[in-house]
Amino acid sequence: MSAFGHPDNPRILSDAILEVYNLQSANRVWALMGPSGAGKSNLLLEAAKIIQAQKVPCFHLPSDRRLNSLVPFGGFSAPAFKDLDDLWSQIVSALSASHPDGSRAIPKTDLSAVLGFLFLQLVVADRSEESRYISELYAHEKGRVEVKPTKKPSLVKAAEAKLQTILDCRITIRDQVGPDSAPDVRVTRGEQTFDVTALSDGEKQMMLLGLFLMGPPSAQRCVFLVDEPELYLNEAGAVQFWERLEQAFPSAMFVYATHSLVFATRPGVTNALLVAQGRKIEAINVLDSPDAMRQVVGARIQLLRSEKSPVFCEDGLAKLIIGDLFRGRQDIELIALGSWKTVAAAAKGEAGWAYFRSAGPRFCGIIDRDTRDQNEIAELEARGLFCFPLFETESFLLVPEIATWMLTVAAGTSVSSDEYLDCLVECARSQVGPTLDRVRSHLCHQAMPRLDFAASSKKVDQIAVTAPTSLKKDFEKRAAGLYAALDARDAGAILRLFKGKRLYQALRGRTRTQFNVALPEKPQQQYNQVREHPAFSAIVAGLPWLRDFTERVSRHLSA
Repeated sequence: MSAFGHPDNPRILSDAILEVYNLQSANRVWALMGPSGAGKSNLLLEAAKIIQAQKVPCFHLPSDRRLNSLVPFGGFSAPAFKDLDDLWSQIVSALSASHPDGSRAIPKTDLSAVLGFLFLQLVVADRSEESRYISELYAHEKGRVEVKPTKKPSLVKAAEAKLQTILDCRITIRDQVGPDSAPDVRVTRGEQTFDVTALSDGEKQMMLLGLFLMGPPSAQRCVFLVDEPELYLNEAGAVQFWERLEQAFPSAMFVYATHSLVFATRPGVTNALLVAQGRKIEAINVLDSPDAMRQVVGARIQLLRSEKSPVFCEDGLAKLIIGDLFRGRQDIELIALGSWKTVAAAAKGEAGWAYFRSAGPRFCGIIDRDTRDQNEIAELEARGLFCFPLFETESFLLVPEIATWMLTVAAGTSVSSDEYLDCLVECARSQVGPTLDRVRSHLCHQAMPRLDFAASSKKVDQIAVTAPTSLKKDFEKRAAGLYAALDARDAGAILRLFKGKRLYQALRGRTRTQFNVALPEKPQQQYNQVREHPAFSAIVAGLPWLRDFTERVSRHLSA
């Protein structure tokens, strides 16, 4: 267990944040993830209170977008805002109040909110002239000084320019028409000009928080605690906006509580934390690849929702097929990971997948048989990694009992077993070359040729490359097996030895002309069409080799 793995103690998180903050570490962008109800928001809120108590500049943005826990700067505390629209109206008033015209005073009713928010923005952005003006104005309004500051710097033009780059549209801020009227903030996008209130919630949020991006990158050291940074934004927009903010504050720490795997596993995130029920925290920081981390984090979050036995598989089609095969078991959680290598790492507990090796439900991985022989299959199975009995899960649709029924239904006329077998054999003959190439790659990867050399002060010589003497014989044996399956018209052997994806595509071409049946381009589309049919379920239940496979997996999970 990591150092964070202490239940129900937000101080563990806040102390870790403060340690990195005090050390000014480069490990400054964290993502806090977990299922809904795990307590991420409360954990972030309580950590914010602890950090603020240490007088560390801290910006806490909850998911309801209330800026209600902003740490005081120089004894000044910013107020709470009711909601996003209320916050929006306050900042619009603040921008208008900063206009250089000076024709009107800041309304006293808005003074606290306006000064609080502007003061925070200006100090954090290191705009010393504006900060001094706001401080002096605030002191005057509170009666601390008699002289009201006369120089009134403008933020309007700077705000207009910056917000234009953030929203990719023109922003115009004008004076109020009368003392009681709302400030006039207009947006021009293309040929259309409209009131700023017509912006989407995501655009409003970007415009509000975009004030942090005014001016050059800030040297201000502070902590941003942000709940659901993806709120109101699409994935690309959220990543782009918050990365801009991270670049604008290179000395600040950012801790995000997020549901978005894309956001949490982007390259800029230096530490991913997983929150389970009860606010128990684990750190996932042992993986080099964002894609690999995304798989680990996503699978881990899925498993935190239940105590079921995880079964890792390669892709969406495999997940559907395996889920249907084990439909009678309610204690299994299927997780698609994208590739057989990732499934193997998860089943073996390598790298970040070691977190799944803890005590609890049994788990296993199911991968395509591919070009593996029986010895390899048995070795993998002993370690909880089961090979689907066919070359690929796509091959499942090509099993004769399934395919003849499927084509008969689609064609509206009977398709015999012999007709289908003729079709399958011809499709396999067209795929001999690509399948042999796959076999070659597999055997060469296993053989791992050895290279030897001698080095002198001037050159390298005596280079010799050697390969296992059995490589040629192994390839010849595998190739002979392919041709034997074709000569024997052995459908089972063909589906074990030939690439299923290519067989399916070849079959699509032949069935269109031979049976007047147009199969979907994607095998998963075809499977979705037949999987709930009672006749299909009956056929699958009657396949003995498939029943043997599911029983072996079930015994492993129940051991």
